[in-house]
Amino acid sequence: AAIAAAQYEKELNERNCEPHTEFKYKYMVTKGATNYATFSIFNTGPRCGSLTVSISESETDQKILTYQDVFANKEVEFDISEREISISEAKKITLSYTKNNGTVSHETYGVQKIKPKYADAYVQVFKFSN
Repeated sequence: AAIAAAQYEKELNERNCEPHTEFKYKYMVTKGATNYATFSIFNTGPRCGSLTVSISESETDQKILTYQDVFANKEVEFDISEREISISEAKKITLSYTKNNGTVSHETYGVQKIKPKYADAYVQVFKFSN
């Protein structure tokens, strides 16, 4: 029983250190001749450090989109070129961060361009289970 209680306490501590993230698509914007999708991430949970947001270019190649020393109670925005977001398959976006207990964790999201017949294109965001 003591081992189970210690394990439960450890898991509870880990959960209490997890950020409460909201990752969403905001809008499409044109800069020069290129269209970009603007996204935002907001953390209402415990403060984290070393937030890195990256997009998977391929199975082995990732591109860093943004980096923040501190990730707490502030919106972080970043852009992705519309050319990098596909209609046919979802691209993986990974949020990696260091929790306030020192452990490194991550969340994985998918982004996919949706182009309705009679409306402007937008990007669908969904979370992959970790």
